[in-house]
Amino acid sequence: MNQQHRNGDEERAETATLAWAPLRWTAPVAVLAAAITVAFLFVVLDAVGTFPSTVTVPPANQPLTLSTAIGTAIVGAIGGCLVFAALTRVAESPIKQFRRIASGVLVLSFVTPFTIPGAPIAMIVSLLFLHVVVAGVVVGSLTYRGIEYESKRIEKMMT
Repeated sequence: MNQQHRNGDEERAETATLAWAPLRWTAPVAVLAAAITVAFLFVVLDAVGTFPSTVTVPPANQPLTLSTAIGTAIVGAIGGCLVFAALTRVAESPIKQFRRIASGVLVLSFVTPFTIPGAPIAMIVSLLFLHVVVAGVVVGSLTYRGIEYESKRIEKMMT
């Protein structure tokens, strides 16, 4: 039984190593992809008048700007990467747990656009859309690479 417990610990360490290795590249790519996607969509949405300059966003009480949107996307993406990295170290099924946590955080993030005083519905809907886009890019990027390595681990276990 002691041997079986030791094998489980070794397997968990190997899984964490396998999952951590691609994160060195996948996490920065996910953050960059989220920032670029938000930048592009913000410019398009702003061009059609979705983000009026008369509406100020707390806590700075200034109009929403491209740099603010990109900065918020980067912070959210980095947070997601840190959570995923932690889960690869401690969870038996980090991808499934990460998707659940990310979904919960996404739903909670939907409250934020509704707290902007005087925001038109088009602005609120656009911000909700940007939240979904960032979550999709980050979760998709991180879990895609994680699935690849997890399937290799399962194949190795079966042989």
